[in-house]
Amino acid sequence: MTIASAPENTTPKSTPRRGLFLVGLIEAMAAPHQIDRYLELVNPMATVRDIRAQVVAVDHPTADSVTLTLRPTRQWRGFQAGQFVQLGVVIDGVRHTRCYSPAGGASTRSGLIELTVKAHPGGLVSQYLYANAAPGLVVSLSQADGVFSLPVDRPRRVLL
Repeated sequence: MTIASAPENTTPKSTPRRGLFLVGLIEAMAAPHQIDRYLELVNPMATVRDIRAQVVAVDHPTADSVTLTLRPTRQWRGFQAGQFVQLGVVIDGVRHTRCYSPAGGASTRSGLIELTVKAHPGGLVSQYLYANAAPGLVVSLSQADGVFSLPVDRPRRVLL
């Protein structure tokens, strides 16, 4: 009986499925937390699955608002006009998440996104971002979601 084998000078090729298997295996060994919980202890922007963003610029265009320029991690897929993202910050040890609409162009070549937040009186997250956001702050981010947009073939009259 002859057993066929691969030539000695070839190496098995990695597939996306194999990569997901390895991530799952590592996460199982890292229990009770996902691997991203451990990675963030070393580098808050190092992730396998989570999306995070680092604040790279802060501007206060009005007396009660803040514009954050964010550099998202590689998992970010971009947005279209009319969509929103969920932004999370940790305040006093508790993660708080709020929805914001990205400002600016949806197809910036730099990969940066901007969020303008109005600091509402009594608004926990908006007041925190207004007072404390600075370059280097790392926030959690969701993929863009929502379908509030005009159709490509725009009607003559639109009621919003």
